[in-house]
Amino acid sequence: MSETPWRWSRRAVLLWSLWGLLLAAWTVALLRPEPPKMGEAFVPADLRFWVAKGLHLSAFAFFAFSSCCLPATWRARFAVWAGLFAHAALTEVGQLYVPGRFGSVNDVAINATGLALGALAGVGLRRLLR
Repeated sequence: MSETPWRWSRRAVLLWSLWGLLLAAWTVALLRPEPPKMGEAFVPADLRFWVAKGLHLSAFAFFAFSSCCLPATWRARFAVWAGLFAHAALTEVGQLYVPGRFGSVNDVAINATGLALGALAGVGLRRLLR
């Protein structure tokens, strides 16, 4: 499978910059001393754990999927996915050093599952649209 060369256009820089800003915001949310509690008014207490884990899964699925929609070579996409996996693990390690937070191997697995689902959906969509 040959890769089509592409250049960094202004649009590509803007889109990747927006993607990076969203990832930075997600990173800040993961490493805050107190997790965001925006949903407490809407989510029943017995569902908060599942909603939080669903947010982990869907956030990493979004990042993997959206990276498939941005201009890049396949080699670059694989590098982004590897970087996202490292991000998933390192933010959990980072939480070990944040008061009031704790890192979890289960969260890394949930994040990796979201990453895999998002990448598969993105690759599938690209092939379907090709």
